[in-house]
Amino acid sequence: MPDQDTAGAAAAPLAELDCGEETCLLLDDFQKWEPRLPRAIWKELLRHESEKLHLIVVSWPLEGYREELNGRWERLCIDGGDLRLSAGEIRLYFKAAGFTLAPGEEEEAERLTGGWIMPLRLQMLHYRERGRFLQEADTEALFRRMIWERLDAREQDCLLRLSPFDRFTLPQARDILGIDGLPDWAVKLFDRHIFISRATAEQSYEPHSLLLDFVRARRETLAEERRREILEHAAAWSAAHGDLLRAFELYQRLGEYEKILALDLISVELGELPALKRDQLLHDVVARLTGELIRRYPMAVLNLAFELFAAGDIPAHCALCARMEAEFSQIPKAEGRDRLLGEIELLRSFQHYNNIEAMSASHRRALELIGGPASLVRLDAMWSMENPSVLFMFHREAGALDRELSSMKKCFPYYLTLTNGHGSGADTVMKGETFLMRGELAAAGDAAGRALGQAALKKQTSVKLAALCLKGRIAILEGDAKQLKNILDELGALTKHGAQRSERVEAGLARSLLMGLLGRPAEMEPWLKNGEIEGGRVMIPAVPFAQTVYGSWLLQTGGSPAMAEFLAQGLAMAAALNYLTAAIYLRLYEAVELLRAQRLGHAAAALKETLALALPDRLYLPFAEWYEEIEPILEKCCPPSEAAAIRELAERQAAGRKNILCGQRFTLSEAELIVAKCAARGMHNAEIADELNLSPNTIKKHLKSIFKKLRIEDRRDIPAL
Repeated sequence: MPDQDTAGAAAAPLAELDCGEETCLLLDDFQKWEPRLPRAIWKELLRHESEKLHLIVVSWPLEGYREELNGRWERLCIDGGDLRLSAGEIRLYFKAAGFTLAPGEEEEAERLTGGWIMPLRLQMLHYRERGRFLQEADTEALFRRMIWERLDAREQDCLLRLSPFDRFTLPQARDILGIDGLPDWAVKLFDRHIFISRATAEQSYEPHSLLLDFVRARRETLAEERRREILEHAAAWSAAHGDLLRAFELYQRLGEYEKILALDLISVELGELPALKRDQLLHDVVARLTGELIRRYPMAVLNLAFELFAAGDIPAHCALCARMEAEFSQIPKAEGRDRLLGEIELLRSFQHYNNIEAMSASHRRALELIGGPASLVRLDAMWSMENPSVLFMFHREAGALDRELSSMKKCFPYYLTLTNGHGSGADTVMKGETFLMRGELAAAGDAAGRALGQAALKKQTSVKLAALCLKGRIAILEGDAKQLKNILDELGALTKHGAQRSERVEAGLARSLLMGLLGRPAEMEPWLKNGEIEGGRVMIPAVPFAQTVYGSWLLQTGGSPAMAEFLAQGLAMAAALNYLTAAIYLRLYEAVELLRAQRLGHAAAALKETLALALPDRLYLPFAEWYEEIEPILEKCCPPSEAAAIRELAERQAAGRKNILCGQRFTLSEAELIVAKCAARGMHNAEIADELNLSPNTIKKHLKSIFKKLRIEDRRDIPAL
């Protein structure tokens, strides 16, 4: 199944599904896999326009999709009574399976099973063997009699050993059983058991939930020593084969906290767990830490402290840092005391985010203690925490930007030395972004180029993405279609194939920003357009940036009834993080919304407040990007010289965008380009469909997209391509 980061690429073809004959696509048990289904996939399925394709969804109520379902979908509500088979239906069910029930047996089966299909299936097995029903109405007891007790001791033991896993492979089963070659009886059990299914593509086996629940319940009735043996073996196998998250969970369940600390905790993806479960695991492990364990596994405990910080539990993070400091202080200097205290100091620097001077003070103390690179920060970690703008991250005070740049220049080398170059080029990106905001494009371009080189030397992907985003914004202002296309292609590839999830998120945010600036909000990332920002989708430091891009999408697509609430929440987060750039954009959006509502006095007041935040640092670009909207009141709210600078930059932006959008090859996909060429030659939809071996409906969709991208109303307006 596509994840949130690959959903966009997977979703696009779904809206174009077309069928030559009546076709039903059935999504059964939707409630089980809907939470893992990116919303983009679901939305594109709902948007499909094929008249012969019918989507049937079997699920518990889809309350979260009420808006999409209303008006277009027929809804059939089924309750428990509808799912139970009547006596007459039971007779037909058995007849379809090749059995003819004697008079009255259908009523007996209904009495024993309540008409539910699973106990009926089990009773059918007994009926096939004995010619009568088992006088057992308890489903669990029925399952025990008909399934579990028919397994021999070897088979029961095998399933018990595999019970910690939701699915397994044959090599995995061999390892868990502790034998060199998997015996025939085991292979037959996996291949032939009615409650074990095989996923051929993955070469794996998945027990039915009824079997898995039963076996796990049986496991809990075993003697404590036997139960622990099963879980410990599964945990050890998971740890040895890279499934560190499962190993973490199993060891936590066993109370084997030292074995948790022995894991490579920096590689454990706790963020994949639901927030509540993640927090429970973290707090349980931290609560069990003794002074001895802290001293024996210092790097593991440091990583736990970092996870607490990432989870937003600052009090627990600070408390653990204090405990570590007390314990590490007892270690002799010759055994690495100062290095460990330096690692704590590095960790504490994050508590001062985004105060450059305060963070640097911790970095200097850490460097003095360690005397070289620290171990806590990996060079391949995403420095920007998914934010493709360094200016967003570190500009915090109106009128202080030049001082902040000076502080970054002075302070950042200490962090680079401490981390062996983590974040190389970020300070140059921030300087380049400042030039960009002020309309100094040549200086901005020079900085972007140098930042890319600096990032490349240390393989700093996050900084590279920020530099590419900067270059893309410059390309729009300069009307450089070729440069912009290359950047967008690179960002697009990284959104799909980036090595880390954070890399894919940051690339998606950068690309979405550029598409919004081009006036192509429809081509932003699907998850962003759906407002999937908070709740773990985007790391906290990048949320305000994502909110500004999402706000741009909302404004370009007609706004939202909840716009005021969205802006209030965004401004609150910007204030909490001291993100002045985010506050400027969000307040600007507020002014635009008020202008659209013809509330001119309130709009002017909002714009004046926004200008007061931006003009002391000569940050003109946000107003240039929205010049068409704010132009009627700008002169009244802004000094003439500043208004002139904004207008000049806005004219460059408009001219650059126009020049790029006139290069239609840039905006159209390969398929759209082919269809556009055919239409430009005067071919009708049916003729194009025949030539390209596509359906007329697909051609219609392509043309609709072409008209939108080229901002034309008719195929006669398609230029020669």
